[in-house]
Amino acid sequence: MVWSRRVRVSCAALIVAGCGLAAANAGPDVVVWSINGTSYYGSSGGIDAYALGTTSCNRGDAPLAWFDGTVNHPVIAQNLYRLKDGRMEQVGMSWLKWAFASLNQNQCGTCINPPAGGSQLGINCSDPYGSGLNGSQGGLGARSLVNPFIGFHPPEHAQSSGPSTIRGRLQVPRSDMDPAQNVGAAYFGEAQYIAPDDALAGNDDNNSSVRRVWVNANHSLTFNEPGPAGNSSTLEGVTGIQNWQLLDPGVALKHTTMPSDGRVTIAWRAQANASVLSADFNSDGQTNITDLGIALQNFGIAGAAFEDGDANDDGFVNITDLGIVLQEFGQSNTFHYDFAVFNMNSDRAVQAVTVALPAGTTVSNVGFHDVDSHSGEPYSTTDWTDSSDPTFIRWETQTQAENVNANALRWGCMYNYWFDATCSPDQMTTITLDAFKQGAVNEQVVNLPNVFLNDFCGNAYKIFNPTIFFRTGGATTDGPDHPGVCDTGGITQTENDIWYRYNADGTGTVTVAIAADYDAKIAVYEGACGGAGGVFAGCDDDGGGSNPSVNFSVTNGEVYFIRIGGRNGETGGGEMSISGP
Repeated sequence: MVWSRRVRVSCAALIVAGCGLAAANAGPDVVVWSINGTSYYGSSGGIDAYALGTTSCNRGDAPLAWFDGTVNHPVIAQNLYRLKDGRMEQVGMSWLKWAFASLNQNQCGTCINPPAGGSQLGINCSDPYGSGLNGSQGGLGARSLVNPFIGFHPPEHAQSSGPSTIRGRLQVPRSDMDPAQNVGAAYFGEAQYIAPDDALAGNDDNNSSVRRVWVNANHSLTFNEPGPAGNSSTLEGVTGIQNWQLLDPGVALKHTTMPSDGRVTIAWRAQANASVLSADFNSDGQTNITDLGIALQNFGIAGAAFEDGDANDDGFVNITDLGIVLQEFGQSNTFHYDFAVFNMNSDRAVQAVTVALPAGTTVSNVGFHDVDSHSGEPYSTTDWTDSSDPTFIRWETQTQAENVNANALRWGCMYNYWFDATCSPDQMTTITLDAFKQGAVNEQVVNLPNVFLNDFCGNAYKIFNPTIFFRTGGATTDGPDHPGVCDTGGITQTENDIWYRYNADGTGTVTVAIAADYDAKIAVYEGACGGAGGVFAGCDDDGGGSNPSVNFSVTNGEVYFIRIGGRNGETGGGEMSISGP
């Protein structure tokens, strides 16, 4: 049989922009309209077992096939993610619910009943599968039976194996769910539908949704946040890895496709490294907010309150802020990098991940995290190995020729990769994904998206030190143009900008000066970001040189935003010094 797919833009690219209200996609288009129930079955052998309820919706302009006992019906996957210490990890996965009938209800719109009744999901029609149904072991089949790129699965499936409490269900290591071992962690359930006619219509990149869950003391799950905040909501069309970016503006994300195959998503973040060796100021073997307080005092900011240490203004004082402070004072020469790769629907899967590094880079603190197959799936659970030299770092599992059941990054799964390096984020350029299943082209080289925590004014770094070390390579431009000022050669925009926040502790005149290794520009705004109500206070480009400076008046207690960028697309690094009042 020859399969082909329609190529089109999915509304999943809009994330939470209300894609369900847009024009219907051509052909059948099943989405997870709601994640709406949980079941907890207990534990066995250190593994907790769960199930999530799902309600699907057909956002397309044609009925979706739902013929029981054939290859033409959806299958339903469930995953669980944990956000802990800034890293989003997939901690659990289920087998697949073999869907068997559609009720064609009106929960997501006015249902147009399909010709085949319960053997189709009509246009704008919804269908509920409760958590008890999605956790019923007799209806669960293996993920290894499915080709997600074309939506194919056999009409029948074998039963799962293992302890009766957990087999086939959404399995999570009990230690990953223990509230005492995961203080401050947040959890998110994800559901994904795979259907052949949806895939063939090219509508299968919006088939996953996520919803936050909370873990009770007995390890059961709830959608009710403790306290008065109320219930969480389903984010339709949002995957777990996309949710990481929504929660952390420092995460950069990019979708790609494996050659002649399905979607894979890459996300990464960087932070100035505060390792035990460099930042354990009280020599207690830990690097934490105590060291941040000591660092602030060492750098002449005596008696700083905890809220004064919130360097990235995210409402938390933590080790990330310590890294930012050390970077500002030139005390950190390494960065910590977190990468995640999510296989949405690539049947070819991923066998290796390689991150290119600038020549001479030294790496350390290398790590890997995966999610284990279970219940009789044939796949290995052996962790990937890592290797590096001064120009790359690589993680890999066995090749298909070595082991057809190797622990490749298969569909519906996200793996994590992390390391420390002596290179800065703007020097990171590409990541290469090697396909597990071989074909005419077996590598996908992806240009890394920008990752700058203070790339946008809303994430401006608080200034602690009168001299700050910075780099702008890879930053985007989000500040306003300034015609008529600092426009040497007619170039009025401050491009590829990064942002800092200055809290005046006196009244008078402040001078901000740049010593850069490129054609730099600087602009200052009072009260708010430029373009967001901030009052323009000054701008300079040093007549096209590398040493711009701005003098501006400040009032004690007021906030000022400093924007560092370049002229005519130039980027680089340097020092910013602040004096006065």
